[in-house]
Amino acid sequence: MDSGILYIALGAPYLEEARRSAASVKQSNPGLPIAVITDQAADPDACFDIVLAHEAYQPSGDEKYLARDRGAYFVKILPLLRSPFRKTVFLDTDTWVAGSLAPVFDLLESYEVLVTPCHITHDYRFEIEAEPFRSIPEAFGYFNTGFFAYRQSPGAESLIREWQRLYETEVSRHTVNDQPALRLALYREPVRFHVIPPWYNTISWAPFIIPGGGRAVMIHGRNPWLQRWAGHFQAPRPVPIGPLDLRLLLRFHLARLLYLIERKWPFRRRS
Repeated sequence: MDSGILYIALGAPYLEEARRSAASVKQSNPGLPIAVITDQAADPDACFDIVLAHEAYQPSGDEKYLARDRGAYFVKILPLLRSPFRKTVFLDTDTWVAGSLAPVFDLLESYEVLVTPCHITHDYRFEIEAEPFRSIPEAFGYFNTGFFAYRQSPGAESLIREWQRLYETEVSRHTVNDQPALRLALYREPVRFHVIPPWYNTISWAPFIIPGGGRAVMIHGRNPWLQRWAGHFQAPRPVPIGPLDLRLLLRFHLARLLYLIERKWPFRRRS
C-alpha cells in the first residue's frame, strides 16, 4: 500500500488507546489505512485495517539497562521498519487527529523523513556535558518522537537503525527517553529530512499556539477534553492556548505599547 498510519501498541491499555486515536484518524482522514503492531490478540476491525504481531526483540545491554527501560522505548524503534506502507506516519497512541494528513504524505515524495519540533530542548544534563551529544550545535533542532513520518528508502532505514543503535549504546545509561538518540541520529545520518510545523504534533501538556488562519492538526496528550475540542482549535490570527508567564506577558504587551507610541511620537530609545 502507498500511504498509511502506523501505531505500535504493547499491552492492552495502549492498544485501546491506539484504537481511540485511530478512530480520530478515520473521522478526519476517511479512507486512509491504519496498521497496528501489537503483542495483544487482535484482528482487523473498523479502526485497524492491518494487525501485525509484535516480534520480541532482545536489545543489547546489561540488566541495569533493561531494568531502566521501564518505558520500553527500545521496542518502538525497529518495528518502524515493518510498516506495510511505502509512506508511513507513525503516531503515539496518546494522539488525536483533527485535520488532514494528506499534506504530510505529499511532502514525503520530496523528503525521506519528516519530524516535528519538541517544546523542550536539552532535556537532560548529559546532552550538554557528555559526548557525543555536546558536539551537536545548539542550533540543531530537538524533535518529538510521537510523530515520525517516513517513506521506504535506504536513507530512512539507515536512520532508524542508527536511532536504535544510539539509543542502546549512548542514551540508555542516562534515560529511557528515545528523543536524544533520534536527534543525534538525524545530525549524523545523511538522510533527507524536513521539520514540519508544530501544529501537526501539538504538545497539549504545555502551552501552544494556534497558527493564524490554521488549526491544530493533531493533539498529542491524554486530556480527553482537549481531544474532544481539537476541532475548535483554529483561529484567523495566532492564538496562544494554555497558561502564560504573567511577567513575560506584561513585558510583551509593554514592548508592543512602547513600539506603537514610538511610531506615533518618535523618541530616542535607551538600550
